Amino acid sequence: MRTYEFTLHLVTGVALDDKLTELIFEAGCDDCTPMSFGPKVYLEFAKVANSLEAAISEAVSLLDSVGIDVASAEVQTEALEPA
Repeated sequence: MRTYEFTLHLVTGVALDDKLTELIFEAGCDDCTPMSFGPKVYLEFAKVANSLEAAISEAVSLLDSVGIDVASAEVQTEALEPA
């Protein structure tokens, strides 16, 4: 397994506040950093998994389990290069 770095962008209209941050960590996403820029909220992950697809899928599922909707995922190209 290796660590994959990616960003999940949350749906528009979500505010990064204490309640949302609490939900993120209650979901089990303690391997991310919640951030916002203007009205956009995104989560920067460093997740250990067997593949990038598995890492993103697990993160989205965990967030979905507490009612947090993901709009899109972003991966930096250097994250795709072999370690």
